[in-house]
Amino acid sequence: LDRLSIRRAHVVGISMGGMIAQVFAAQCPNRAATLTSISSAVGNPRTGFGNLRAIAAVAMTGSDGNSAAQHYTRILRTLAGPQYPPSEAELTEAAKLRLAYDAEATRRQLIALLASGNRSRQVRELTAPTLVIHGRNDPLLPFKAGEETAALIRGAKLIAVDGLGHQLAPALMESYVRWIAEHCHAHPA
Repeated sequence: LDRLSIRRAHVVGISMGGMIAQVFAAQCPNRAATLTSISSAVGNPRTGFGNLRAIAAVAMTGSDGNSAAQHYTRILRTLAGPQYPPSEAELTEAAKLRLAYDAEATRRQLIALLASGNRSRQVRELTAPTLVIHGRNDPLLPFKAGEETAALIRGAKLIAVDGLGHQLAPALMESYVRWIAEHCHAHPA
C-alpha cells in the first residue's frame, strides 16, 4: 500500500484469503477501511471444520490416475452448494484456468490454515466495518464459522446465502458486487 501511495484500503478475501484479510485488518486497523470476509473462519477449533469428504477432496493429490483438471473439477463439485452446482461450461473454464493445479501447494495451504491457530481474540478487537458473507451449505467451513466471525466483530453484518457452498457461484456475482460495493460505499476509505 505504501509503495502505491494508498493510505487505506477496502480488504476482501474468500476462504484463506478471508483469514488473511482478518489478520490484516486486526494488525493494521488504520489501513483497513472495511473488511469483507467471505466463506471464512477465525480458526476456532470448537466451531468445527467441514465435512471429511470436502476436506479430503481438497487435501488429496489426485494421484489416482486423474489429470489435474479432473481432480480440480472434482474439488469444485464437492465444494459447491446444492443450489449453485457448477455447470459443465463453468467446470471446463475453471479447469482451463487451473491447468497448473498444484495439489501439494493446496495441502500446504490446508496445513497453514490449521497451524494459524485460533484468531478469535484478535478478530474480536477488529474496528473496521465488517461484512461477512457465508453459504449456509458450506461443506469446508461450516456456516457456524461465518456466524461466529460476525458475532465476534462489533457491528458486523452477516449475509447468509441459502444453498451456497464453499464457492463464488457465478449466478451470485452481481449480488456479491452489490453487497461489497454497498458496504464499501457506506464506509469510504
